Order: sequence, then structure tokens, then C-alpha cells
Amino acid sequence: MHWLILLLFLLPLSISIRARESSSPIPIPIPIRRQLELDREFEVEVEEEEEEPLRTSVLQSSLLLQFCLQYRHIPRLTYFTCRNPETSSGNEEELRAAFAAKNAQLIKSLYRSQLFVRIVRLDVLQQTGGGSASSSNDPRRGGRVQGRPGPGPGPGAGPGFGFGFGFAQSQSQAQSNAEWLDSVLSVDALRQIVAVDLACGAQSRRLLDLASAKRLYSDKFHWLLIEDFALFNRLEGGADEHLQLQAKQLQRTKDEEDLRLPTIEDFMEGLNLYMNTELILAKRLSEAANYTLYDVWNPGLNYGGRVSRTEIGSFTPSEGVRLQTWYRRTSTVRRRMNMQHARVRCMVVVTNKNMTGTLMYYLTHTVSGHIDTMNRFNFNLLMAVRDMFNWTFVLSRTTSWGYVKNGRFDGMIGALIRNETDIGGAPIFYWLERHKWIDVAGRSWSSRPCFIFRHPRNTQKDRIVFLQPFTNDVWVLIMVCGVVTVCILWLLTTIEWKLVPHDGAAALPFMWMWRLPIRSLAETFSEQDICDLTEVSMFPPQKTVCIMQKNSPMRKVISYGLRRVTETGILTYHFNVWHSRKPPCVKKIETSDLHVDMDTVSSALLILLFSYGITLMILGTEILYSKWHRRIIIKFS
Repeated sequence: MHWLILLLFLLPLSISIRARESSSPIPIPIPIRRQLELDREFEVEVEEEEEEPLRTSVLQSSLLLQFCLQYRHIPRLTYFTCRNPETSSGNEEELRAAFAAKNAQLIKSLYRSQLFVRIVRLDVLQQTGGGSASSSNDPRRGGRVQGRPGPGPGPGAGPGFGFGFGFAQSQSQAQSNAEWLDSVLSVDALRQIVAVDLACGAQSRRLLDLASAKRLYSDKFHWLLIEDFALFNRLEGGADEHLQLQAKQLQRTKDEEDLRLPTIEDFMEGLNLYMNTELILAKRLSEAANYTLYDVWNPGLNYGGRVSRTEIGSFTPSEGVRLQTWYRRTSTVRRRMNMQHARVRCMVVVTNKNMTGTLMYYLTHTVSGHIDTMNRFNFNLLMAVRDMFNWTFVLSRTTSWGYVKNGRFDGMIGALIRNETDIGGAPIFYWLERHKWIDVAGRSWSSRPCFIFRHPRNTQKDRIVFLQPFTNDVWVLIMVCGVVTVCILWLLTTIEWKLVPHDGAAALPFMWMWRLPIRSLAETFSEQDICDLTEVSMFPPQKTVCIMQKNSPMRKVISYGLRRVTETGILTYHFNVWHSRKPPCVKKIETSDLHVDMDTVSSALLILLFSYGITLMILGTEILYSKWHRRIIIKFS
């Protein structure tokens, strides 16, 4: 009779479990399916035996497994937990024993899975010396509860441990903790999941604080913060009247603990979260077997942004990670297109010494459009990206793009390295020596230096055809300027090699910018003269790029924005505004105008033969000098 009752009780439960498995909309691989079956078997046993530690461990292991393999598709997991969670309850020993049992079962489940798992204990961050109870950070005594870090994400950011939440540390202790974090979380080419058990209290907050100072909230690390206090609540709220009375007596002490340790939502307001932060907060709001998932990010604490926390779905062992439709169908950048009027510092290169009006007016209007053309073109593209993502500019100007002087970069690149600005408003040529100092986001202005000259109408003249575009006086002046330029460059190079030490490579601190006032051609040249114009490129077109600080969170934002600007035709519009094209020739070219005979090119052949003769003469002179020098050495030796 008892077996019949037990069979009738287990049969609907088995049918229910199989029905939930068959209705799952996402196919689950065999290893994960087997793990889920084991987890559900554990869950059924736990519900029957009312063993909360095992129930919580099964729930958290299932969450970690599906978050890594099904949702993020990253099989590398670093799980931060602790041995002794901080609690103010009277049954402290029982809570710690239950927490240890939960961790043991959880770690066992993770090691049985397909993940590459690393378990890290947070007990090394446990506060010593009473620093956490510092009265200067106690809100009951007028201390501050919440603060803001100093420097932003630039290279000039200091250690900055502790954001005013009562985590006072000595300098040596902060250095030791920073070295410990470097040893357990290293930035490499592969992405990884970082899961943190927030039940560890202040220890988990200190870990998040250290990661903020190390700028680890980037797309290299996908963070999962698990806030699950069901185990503590169940044990503290048991049927034992003595424990309930003791819990009431300790309620006042617990409230004071809560004042010193802020909620995770308030704590994240002081963390260096960015646009590219991948952080999910999983909160278990009741003793039910489910978590509510929140997407957490910030436009940038150094930009004046505030934390955005949005509910994106839930997790249950039976249905897995269930995300809202709008979240699944959009990328990270598109979900975060409202930067809440963040203040982004932008430095622009302005070479016009006679600039009038405000800097913003000069950059956005075509006054003296032939000066600083590519800089103003690039800034107008960034203006379109700014409007797309809803941020604001804090403008500054300089006169140099950035070249090495006395071993350091000056100008715009130097400002980016020193964290004096966030992005560069002027495009640059991306050289190898600049690669390790800055990041690029996309192509901007296309530079095509060239010569423009009038094609000779009649080649049947006494003068050589290649000298006909200019008069004799012009050619003489060109030769004189060339000789003077070579002499000056030789003199400057000699002085530089004598005064400045070199490591075998020298960089010319020059940037040749060829500004062609093509707009004046249509005003001063006749229609026939315009048709005679011919262009000869100096070298292939070179692309310029937008720049920002190294490892800047704005890189993906600007890259996506520039692609959208290109796709929608905004780039073409601004290119037509700022780029002056050659006036079109409306006259039909006659065949007689292009007559070229042997007499026309004979001068070029004569010059070539003359050059060969000069070359052979120099070669013969060097050979004779070498033999003569060798005989003198033999004679004196």
C-alpha cells in the first residue's frame, strides 16, 4: 500500500519534469542536458528533504553553467567566493556551515561540467585592523557614504582604492591587494567569465573596488554578480522561537551594519563602469528557484554619467536564461545609445592664427574653408556621432597633431597620453610609432597630394616640351628654392644628430600638408584654361583615422557611429562641403589637341641618356678612388 502511494506521488512529478524538458524552445547539448537533469534530480531531492544549502548550490551551478555555455558561449570561468561570509545573525556558526556546504556542492558541480573553472577565495581581502569601521566613513557621524573616484580611464589614473564606502586601507595593503588581483585576473586575448558571490559582503565589495581601479570592467571580462541571500534568510527565519527572538534583538545591530555596507546598487554608482562594460546582476528576490537579471553599465564615471540598471530577463533551472526580445535582438552599442549628456573632452588641431569667433563656430562653419579643412571635416563627423549617442563636448585646441620632442609626444597625441583629453577631434596618419600610445576608431579624411599644371597646347616650339608649363623665370626660382631647402634640411639634420641622442632611427618632425586652393580656379581661370589642367599624384591616397586614448571605452562607440554616418550619406555630404573638387571641363577635347610625335619626347630620351652617362662616370670615379686608396694603404703598411 505504501509503495502504491509513493508511485502515485512520483508519477505526476516525473511527467511534469519531462513535459518541461520537451517544451524547451532552445536545443540543449548532451553534456549540458545531462548536467541539468542531475541538477533537477538534486532539486527534487532537496525540496523533499528541505535541505537549503544543496538547493541553493544546484540553482547557482545551473545559473553559472548556462550563463557561460548557453548565453555567453565562453567556457572560461573564474568564480570568486569566500569561506566565511560576513553575517550579524546570532546563529553564525550554523550559517557558515550551511554556506560551506553550499560552496562544496557548487564547486563539485562546476568541476563536473565542461567549463575551465578557477575558484578564488576572497578571504585574503578580509579587513584587518578595524579599517572597515572607521568613524570617518560612518554615516551616523557625518561621514560620507558615497564618493567619486579621481582620474578617469586614462593612463594618468591613480590607484584610487576605496570610493568612500568605508574600505580604508594602508598604501602597502592596497599595493598587496592590487598585486593579488593581477595574479588571479590577467588581461589576455581570450575573454572570460568572472562570477562574484555577493554573499561574501565587504570582501566582494573590495574585489569590485579593486577591479574598478584596475579598469577591468571592459569587454575582455564578462561579469556576473550573484546576490542570493535565500540561504541566510531561510536559516534565520526558522521555526525556532529562541532564534527568532535572538534575531529581533540583533536587528538594531544589523541595521547599523547595513549603514556601513551599502547595497550593491548604491555601491556600483562609484565604480568605473563604461560603455563597453559587460556586467549582469543576478538577484534572487525570494526563496523561489529563480533569479532576476539586470544589465548594468555607465556612460563613464569620469564623463559625469550615472549607472543604468535595466531588467533584461530571468533565470530558472527549467527554462534557463530567458531574455527579453528587445535585448536579444540588439547589440551592446545599440542598446546604449543614450549617454545621458556625458561630458567628453575633445581636443582639436587649429593652425589658423587669425581665427575669429568661438572655437565651435569656427569648426562648424565654412569661414576660411581652405584652412584646417580635414580637421573641421573630421570634427563635423564627430558632431553627428555625438548627436547619435547623446553626449556633449568639452572642447580644447592645440596647434600640433603630436610629434616626438625630447622623447615625448606633444600636441594632441601627448594630451591623450597624459589623460588631458578623451578623444582627438582632428584625424591623423596612423604610424607604427603611434600604435602603442593611442587607439583608432575608423577612417576619416582621404589625403591625395598632387601637382596641378596646365597641359601645353602646342608642342611645336623651340623650348623643351617638359619646360613649357612654366616660364624660364619660374623654373629658375624652383631650382633655387630646391637647393636652399636641401641645404637647410642637411644643416638641421646635422645639428640634430649632434645634440640629440638617437637609438638608430630618426623621425622627421614634419607633416607636409598640401592645401590646393581649387576654389579659386573657377574664379580666375577661363573655361579653356580649366580644360588644360592636368593632375599628377605625388603618391597614392592616404587615409586618416580618428583617435582616442589607448583602450578607451569610446572606441566601439565612435567606430559604430562613423559606420552609420557613412551608410546614411552624412560623410558624403560633409565631404562635398569641405572638399573642393576640380572644376569640370565642359569643352569637348579634340584629337588634334593630344598630338604627340617623336620630337615631343626626344628631350626626355636625351635627359635619360645624359643621366646614364653621369651615373657611369660617378661609378668609374669611385672604382678608381678605391684602387688608389688601397695602393696607398699597402705602400705605407
